[in-house]
Amino acid sequence: MVGLALANCFLMLGLLLSLLAVSAYQNYVTVGDAVDREASALAAFATDSVSYPQPYRATLISGLGAYIKATVELDWPELQHGRIPMAGTNALMGISKALWSFEPVTENQKILQTRSLQRLNDVVEMRRSRVSLVQLGLPPVLWWVVGFGVLMNLCLIWVQDMEIHVHYILGALLSLSLGSVVFVTAVLENPFRGQSSVRPESIQNIAALVQTMARDICETAAPPAPAAALGAAGGCADRISKDISD
Repeated sequence: MVGLALANCFLMLGLLLSLLAVSAYQNYVTVGDAVDREASALAAFATDSVSYPQPYRATLISGLGAYIKATVELDWPELQHGRIPMAGTNALMGISKALWSFEPVTENQKILQTRSLQRLNDVVEMRRSRVSLVQLGLPPVLWWVVGFGVLMNLCLIWVQDMEIHVHYILGALLSLSLGSVVFVTAVLENPFRGQSSVRPESIQNIAALVQTMARDICETAAPPAPAAALGAAGGCADRISKDISD
C-alpha cells in the first residue's frame, strides 16, 4: 500500500513539475522573442533613417546609438533586478522629438516620414512588451505545492520496510531527479535574472549597423550642419561617436 501511494504521489508531482518546467521554458522563449523583435524594429528604423536629409539623418542615427547604449548599459541591469527601466524611454523620446521636427516637402519625404513614424511606433511597442515581461514568473503558490509534494514523497520512501542502505540509495536518486527538474524550472522562471538570463546581444548587434551608418554619414555629408541644428555642440563625427559606444 505504501508503494502504491508513493507511485501515485510521485506521478502527480512529476506531472506538476513537467508543466512548471514547460511553462518556465515558454517564459524564457517569450522574452527572447521580444528582444529579437525589438532588434528587428530598430534595424528597420535605422534603415529608413539614412534616407533623411542632413542634419536630421545624423540626429536620428545618433539617437539610435544613444538608445542602444542606454538599453544595454542602463536598462538591462535594472531588468535583472526586477525594476522598470527609464533610460531607454528617455532616449526614445529624444528620437521622437527629432523625427517630428522634420517637415517633409516632397512626396517621397512624406512617404518616408509616415513609414518612419510607424517604425518608431513599432520600436516603442516592442520595448513596452519587453519591459512588461520583467515581472514574468510562476505564482508562489505553485512552489509551495511543489515543496509539499517533494516532502511527502520523501516521507513515503522512508515509511517503506527496506534496509538502511536501500533507503539511502532510493532517497538520493529521488532527491536528485526531483531537484534537477526544480533547479531547471527555477533558473528559467525569471528570464531576466541569473547567469542564464536573456542577454541583449540582438540589440547590441544593431549597434554595429548604426556605427557603419554613422561613418558613412560623416564621410559623405555635405558641409557640416550648424551645431544648433544638430542639437549638440560639435560636428557630425564628434556627436555620433559620443553617443555610440563600442
